Amino acid sequence: MPSREELKRAIAEATEGYMVERLTRRLLARESVGDGPGGDFSFLVWQLGGSYIVGTPAEMHTTFQLELRRRFPASRIAVLNIVNGYASYMPPRQDFAIGAYPVRVAFYGIGSMEKILEATDQTIRDLMASAEPHP
Repeated sequence: MPSREELKRAIAEATEGYMVERLTRRLLARESVGDGPGGDFSFLVWQLGGSYIVGTPAEMHTTFQLELRRRFPASRIAVLNIVNGYASYMPPRQDFAIGAYPVRVAFYGIGSMEKILEATDQTIRDLMASAEPHP
């Protein structure tokens, strides 16, 4: 993805309305992930008794949701997509070999979904541990 400065220059030079719109959308995407090769990814986890609601700004692949439910079979897990912003699709590692649409437009690279899965898993475990009664 081009840097913010490259996108701003391209917008200033664009003469077609549709191109200005496309470039402006790309600039908004760049601003949401930053200019570096990596970026932060914020997500939320709410605990309601033994249930958990996970909210992310991305469209998490079904694999993410199924894996969380597999890891926590005694808990109800709901995943909310596109919460507090938009960070594109979040395809699993195996989809990058296929090159399907979600991979071509994803802001984040291969392995990102799995890193978010591990961070979410740890957050849920931490919430479970803090909710356990202590003697």
